[in-house]
Amino acid sequence: MQIGIYPDINSLSHEAAQIIVRLANEATVTRGRFSIALSGGSTPKALFGLIATEPYLGQINWPSVEIFWADERCVPPDDAESNYAMAKEVLLSKIPIQPRQVHRMPAEKADRDAAAQEYTLEMQRVFSTNGIPAFDL
Repeated sequence: MQIGIYPDINSLSHEAAQIIVRLANEATVTRGRFSIALSGGSTPKALFGLIATEPYLGQINWPSVEIFWADERCVPPDDAESNYAMAKEVLLSKIPIQPRQVHRMPAEKADRDAAAQEYTLEMQRVFSTNGIPAFDL
């Protein structure tokens, strides 16, 4: 593993976008699918915006991508604090991806345990496993 130090968020985001493109292409060639778990907050927002534009947009085989979330706030999906809402606005609404490829956490549910179990089952369904799924990124 290499640790990089970048002068600003823009430089960091461009480097991260290049890594995502490389990993997506490697996974698609090797396994026919690229799975990614997105984080929320302000740091990845610039990165998501870059991936949704050229030259990065055209370098990813979007029909082979499965998008999940690494974390989410316990709010409805359209709430301003929702990580899904930010990704939808900045990335998902701008890329050629089908709703069936987007696997958001049902974080708005009052029963958090049931929501976690539902998301676990969704990951197991997509990854065809009863164990812990292995994301490409």
